Amino acid sequence: MKLIPNHNGFTLLEVLVVMVIIAVMVGMVTLATGSNPARDLDREARRLQAVMSLAAEEAVMQGREIGLALSATESAGTTYQFLYLNPETESWDVVEDNALAAYDLPDDIDLDIEIDGQSADRQVLDQIRRMQSIQSNASQRPLVLMLSSGEVTPFILTLTHLRTNLSMQLATDGFSEMVLQ
Repeated sequence: MKLIPNHNGFTLLEVLVVMVIIAVMVGMVTLATGSNPARDLDREARRLQAVMSLAAEEAVMQGREIGLALSATESAGTTYQFLYLNPETESWDVVEDNALAAYDLPDDIDLDIEIDGQSADRQVLDQIRRMQSIQSNASQRPLVLMLSSGEVTPFILTLTHLRTNLSMQLATDGFSEMVLQ
């Protein structure tokens, strides 16, 4: 008469195989969701492009002037927000639309701007300077203007990832679409 062995658990080999499978899956999840500087920079650049395009469209559709203002502090990093020219008070006020609300860039991404004053028409430049000098009820004044006529201040915005020195540029000549480079 043969006795059947009583198995009340897992063998060591079965436990090790399950642990290896779990370790591989955790590693894959970590790699898939981990921080990737190039992906982070691309995401922020595309977000900025989309929001600025939206602001330019809003300026035309609503018939009002909208400006992009930048601020940088050591504690909060770089923030951008949109202002509109209030014709009643003749001052720049913060846009209340949630899509155009103030946005803080991640601490490891920096934003620099270059305004292309050389290629713009003299009248346009004079108009931009006058509009930028208007009193602002917000804490800063706009650097880039999106006019109700569809024109935009020519600019090059450079986003740089500080840990890797990767950079992307968002640019326009003032009349054509904003392009990521």
